[in-house]
Amino acid sequence: MQPRVSRPLLAAWIAVITALLIGSTACGGGGSDASSPPSSIAAEGLPRANTATTTRGTIASPSFKGSAGAGSGRDVGADGTEPAGEEGGDGPAPAPAEDVAGRAVVDLPDDSGDAQIKVMYVLPADAADRRLDLDGTLARSIASTQAWLGHQTGGPKLRYDTTNGQLDIGFLRISRTGADMAATGLNLRDAIEAELVKAGFDKANKVYAVYYDGDSQGACGGGAWPPKLPGKVAAQYLRGHAPPPAAPCGSQPIGGSTTVPAYLDIAALHEIFHTLGAVAECAPNHTRAGHVAGDPNDFMYAGDQPWGSPADLILDIGRDDYWGHGRTDCLDLARSAFVDPRPADAQMPPGWPAGNAG
Repeated sequence: MQPRVSRPLLAAWIAVITALLIGSTACGGGGSDASSPPSSIAAEGLPRANTATTTRGTIASPSFKGSAGAGSGRDVGADGTEPAGEEGGDGPAPAPAEDVAGRAVVDLPDDSGDAQIKVMYVLPADAADRRLDLDGTLARSIASTQAWLGHQTGGPKLRYDTTNGQLDIGFLRISRTGADMAATGLNLRDAIEAELVKAGFDKANKVYAVYYDGDSQGACGGGAWPPKLPGKVAAQYLRGHAPPPAAPCGSQPIGGSTTVPAYLDIAALHEIFHTLGAVAECAPNHTRAGHVAGDPNDFMYAGDQPWGSPADLILDIGRDDYWGHGRTDCLDLARSAFVDPRPADAQMPPGWPAGNAG
């Protein structure tokens, strides 16, 4: 458990987002949101104001009550230790992707033809390879959020891309450097999606949950928000940096448990919800481009208070905004085609062709 986000930090985030509103909106963490999205909502800073603004290509998750303390700025593994092979660390240089046994550099045959979420481990051209796709880190991260979601819903979870019963985690090393990608600012999610499309990761029935092991400036993640912000990528920036004095994104652990999600785990799910269309503007408590106002313990909250800690978060408090409200005139993710088991009246995200449901 970590300290609440300070009011000065919330004010700093609000100032940053306000300056960006002319051309983009970004979801920050713990405190404020913009309301007119370009093409993505930018995600978490650690800690940060709960901004839910939108950038040309991203919507981001808020920062929660607990955040890493003053960090060194170095990236850490799920166990809190620095991985071998990092700049300044010990160990051999990482092997090229094609030399790593068990790595999926193409999309393997799917167990299901239904709408599904494909997990990707993506590196810029010059980044060290921590092999989070191979060492169980990303599989544990997904398992923890599936456990949380199933507990919240009473059973239904999201459908992830599997092959032969195992999570199919794809790998891509893009041609652009980390600095080049980070220079895209709050449009980083757009840039990542463009790289995935070029590499052939663009199936009509898939959303891509990307763990990007590179830097970012201004957020720790981001998602699309259809129909206003089209896109199919929900991303976490594992080496990202939110505005000072927020701790570096890499100072937070990820994939440390299969049952209890930490901040970066739950933030990744938050971005996936954005990319599936939540929270729709027609929701009674909608605020700040894809979020809800009110209780900071709501999973999709954004406002002047810090987001609740992962242990305290609740899926759609009151069940009236984005999950299980039963309205047919406003997005209800309980009826999403990405839910498993598949709902009888399954719907694709807003703006997606209905035939892509699988």
